[in-house]
Amino acid sequence: MLPCNLVYIKVFKCASSTSGGVVRRIGAHNHLSGVHDGKWIDPEPGIWANHGRLADRLQLSNGWRDLQRPVFLFTVIRLPAERCLSQFYHFSVTRRGKNHTPEDKVRYLRGCKNTVFNYIRPSRNTSDPLSLVRSTYSFIGLAERYDESMVLLASILRIPLSQVLYLKSKDSHVPNGTDDKGFSFVTHPPLDQEPLIVRQEVASEGFRARNELDLALHSVASAELDRRWAANRAELDGQLAQFKALREKAERLCEGATQECYWNDNGCAYRCLDRIAPASEAGSASADP
Repeated sequence: MLPCNLVYIKVFKCASSTSGGVVRRIGAHNHLSGVHDGKWIDPEPGIWANHGRLADRLQLSNGWRDLQRPVFLFTVIRLPAERCLSQFYHFSVTRRGKNHTPEDKVRYLRGCKNTVFNYIRPSRNTSDPLSLVRSTYSFIGLAERYDESMVLLASILRIPLSQVLYLKSKDSHVPNGTDDKGFSFVTHPPLDQEPLIVRQEVASEGFRARNELDLALHSVASAELDRRWAANRAELDGQLAQFKALREKAERLCEGATQECYWNDNGCAYRCLDRIAPASEAGSASADP
């Protein structure tokens, strides 16, 4: 059993449901409470993996402040333009059926302003991305480097790779795919294939100024991931190769078992994942956190 509580701040459209499933999988394999619900931790040690601003969570008088065990605080972030467009397609287009002309996308991008930083900071007075990465959070992963992030998470927690194995929770590029509410995904191109005016908006001084803290946060988190990886590169490189092999096997054998989920759309196909990657067959790394 992990000796601490595991708290995951789910940021919208940052592989959040997939990561919530990973946290619940860790909880299930370490006998932590909260694996099958969205309630706050009780009893300890437990997990909490849900949407909610960190500042709001910290202010709960009967929540965080009452925890007796240490907290491992974790989140995953994403570059602001890709995250913002993904949010636009998911909530505005897929769920609400709104138009998605280039002009619609530009208008939406102009409304995204340091969304991730504001969501994960502990208070409105926090303005330093470096302090979030180095002091506030135990680890911040990157959606763009997701497998590396999961391998490093397993290393820091000193758990087997099998416990961070996953299938994507929502993949809008799967033909005829639907989300957890039953809406059919509207597929969208990668940023480098978006219309010119969309790419120009993302490259503009205005967009960068509105998202200065998000961009700085991503840069610092990426540098911290590099630093931690370099401290034990040989072992982690080997773990990453092993993890990718497990992921390929999972994609091949567990695609049809996604109805078995820990909670909602988090941690689906977990019984199949347990069969193909028992904890005894997937070792853990031991990098210095």
